This record gives sequence, C-alpha cells and structure tokens, in this order.
Amino acid sequence: MGVESFVEGADQRHIAIDGKTMRASKDGEGQATHVLSAFCAGVESIVGNEASRGKGLEIPDALKLLDRLDSTDKIVTGDAMFCQKSIVAKIADKGGGYVLPVEDNQKTLRENIETAFNEPVFPPQRL
Repeated sequence: MGVESFVEGADQRHIAIDGKTMRASKDGEGQATHVLSAFCAGVESIVGNEASRGKGLEIPDALKLLDRLDSTDKIVTGDAMFCQKSIVAKIADKGGGYVLPVEDNQKTLRENIETAFNEPVFPPQRL
C-alpha cells in the first residue's frame, strides 16, 4: 500500500524507517521478535513493516520493505545503519530522496562528505 492512499492533503513526503525489538516477545530459546517499520508522521501511521532477523541484520529486511513502498517524491530517513549503498540506491531508483546520518565508523564516507562541503567541485555562483 502506498502512502498516497491515506489522508488527502497531509504531508506524506517523509517516511522514517526504524527497527524495534518487540517487548515481551522472547520465545523458549530467548529469541525476541524484531520488526522494521516505515512510519509517515504526516498521516500518523505505519505505512509498511517487515519482520526482521534482529538488530544488525536489518539491511536486507529494509530492502524488502523499500521494495513495497512507493518512495516517489518522498524523503526517507533512518538510523546511520541504513546509510548503505544498497539502501540509498533502492530509494533513488524508486524516485525518492534520503537523509541519513553518517557516523565515525564509516570513516571514508564521512571524510568524503567533509571534503565535498569544504572543497566543493562546483562552488555556488554569485549572481
């Protein structure tokens, strides 16, 4: 189901993706249920979810979730763990944009971003 099927006129452009472990869901082996959800604040609703294998294993599950979401003209946000080539490519291929944090554990990416802002290839032109 696409986001556009919800409330007419509400800001439906922002979709936040996040994973959560379900409280009190541990089975006999101590494994808890984990779910990855896409939330649209403009319509105050979850617009998609995917069962997940747990923390740290959310990237393939996020790709499955993104396959089902209409991200055309949407901005997708999430934790730094989603700042992966496969995730951003999926969003962009489907016509969306993204805002994802970059942490120090992605040193090369962080350095490249800092360089791009400090030494832009195409600096803004003054009119």
